Amino acid sequence: MESNPFSVTNPESLSHKDIADLYVNIIDDMSLILSHRHTFIHGVRGSGKSMLLRFLEPEVQVAAKKYEHITELPFFALHVPLRNSNFTLEIRRLKGDLYNYFAEHFLVSLILAKFFGKLSSIYNENKIPTEFFNDFLAKRLKLLGYDKIIDFESISFAGLSKIFEDSNIEANQYLRRFWNSSPSTSYTGALFGYTDLLLPVMARCKEFSFLPDSPFFIMLDDADNTPQAVQRIINTWVSCRTSDTVCLKISTQMGYKTFITTSGRFIENPHDYCEVDLTTIYSPTTSNFGKRIKEILERRFQIFDIQGTPENYFPVKVTQEEEIKKIGDALRKNHDAGIGRGYRASDDVVRYARAIYMTQLAGPRKASSKYSYAGFDSIASLANGVVRWFLEPASRMYNKQKIENANLLVTSIPVAVQDEILYDWSEEFIKDGFAKIREIQSFEVNAEQGNGFLSTTYLFDEATAAKLFKMIDGIGKLFRQILLSEGKSERKLFSFMLSTEPSSKLQKILDLGVEWGYLQQKYIGDKEGLGRKQQYILSRRLAPFYKLDASGFAGNLSVTSAHLELACLSPDKFVTERLTKSGQISEQYELSI
Repeated sequence: MESNPFSVTNPESLSHKDIADLYVNIIDDMSLILSHRHTFIHGVRGSGKSMLLRFLEPEVQVAAKKYEHITELPFFALHVPLRNSNFTLEIRRLKGDLYNYFAEHFLVSLILAKFFGKLSSIYNENKIPTEFFNDFLAKRLKLLGYDKIIDFESISFAGLSKIFEDSNIEANQYLRRFWNSSPSTSYTGALFGYTDLLLPVMARCKEFSFLPDSPFFIMLDDADNTPQAVQRIINTWVSCRTSDTVCLKISTQMGYKTFITTSGRFIENPHDYCEVDLTTIYSPTTSNFGKRIKEILERRFQIFDIQGTPENYFPVKVTQEEEIKKIGDALRKNHDAGIGRGYRASDDVVRYARAIYMTQLAGPRKASSKYSYAGFDSIASLANGVVRWFLEPASRMYNKQKIENANLLVTSIPVAVQDEILYDWSEEFIKDGFAKIREIQSFEVNAEQGNGFLSTTYLFDEATAAKLFKMIDGIGKLFRQILLSEGKSERKLFSFMLSTEPSSKLQKILDLGVEWGYLQQKYIGDKEGLGRKQQYILSRRLAPFYKLDASGFAGNLSVTSAHLELACLSPDKFVTERLTKSGQISEQYELSI
């Protein structure tokens, strides 16, 4: 483990003990994830999906003292990360059933190689029970086309893992050799499937005395990083409803594109699977996220022997909070005098005190950049429900202060250091993020469309990314203008509701914003009570960049699809026209993607 107490480390590189020491449950209803049901776990990058899945691994459960021995586990979890897997690279030119056969073979081979590798690492004797291998697996492998010679007397779990790893390589090499031409020889290697190998293997392994008699959780991490055709194969496995033996836990970064099987049938919630949305669970509009971030920090403080509380370690700017308190006191007096705006004096304080202070900074003082976002609660708000978005800037603050302290002990992070990092971190999200998405989307379009592969895949191109960032820019600027507008009843805004249905082109842009964490989506009832409308919440990480108030409750702005389409083309014109008295745009604009 690194010496920085806030380091953001890839969970795959952490030891079982590190995971057990660092993990803090931040999920309200863990029962859905632990249930013996196929489960999709959705969450933006950094929301803790991989850490959660790794925590479910048998060695981590024992290290965390959840259970004394692996045989006592109510599930046996196998973590299978798909983000960096290249098992589909060589099948891009294949289509239809041929694609499905090879893709499923690669998936099954990958899972079984990891599974038997896991058994090799936890089972000391490492000798496969004879009846399992000779009477079942060897015969099944032969039926599925595996014709390599196996040493029946000395085969181990490690050797079995290598069999599946080699089968994967063999099929991959066959496709690679004929990438630019038609194959001159037929493929004669093995082809493994879910129902003809993976499922029966797992059913037999449940009988091992050294494993729990419980379902195997196959945890497919970052499944939306696979092509849409592979996602249809995964959906087909889900549709089999085999969760008593193989229970799939499928994590996505909000970009899973289809819930259709290879046969064209929809899998349905709750009949075939259940869903957990970590982004909704971690919503910063509740107090739970701040409490759980505090638990995470307290755990790390204990490990790294840091004294004090998170609030003391990340102090606020005292002079700023004192001025805001004075404004709040004045608002309370006004309310008592009968000239308040809200039902209660506390409503006026929450809605207007900080906004008035920020307006004063932007006025004659010309000191908008002096507003401080320092403080534990403020950073927790800016994290927008994403654990990594708290730890990442905190890690940078620690490194900077460590240098300034000449590598001596860091007992707290000064306000100036907090603000410098937070402003840079927010700007990076909007500027570097755009460059990153543009590069990734452009690569995917070229890779997928260049050879006619999966023409139905739902892709975003560079133009879509450009329009997304114009729209975000327009919304951020509009919310800033409203914050500074003293006549508005709701000055602190962080969300907008679509009063009209978006076009497919606009929906594509909004979906990209949700996938990359710039927006959160939910549905709310309209004021007339006639239905539910789409609501999008702007990421609070953008608050320093647009100089918005990220604390506490924020209001909701109603916009039309035409407004957002204008924002995608001209952010400044969108702000001007949305701020008009009528709130209607003066002309129609064509949104082309």
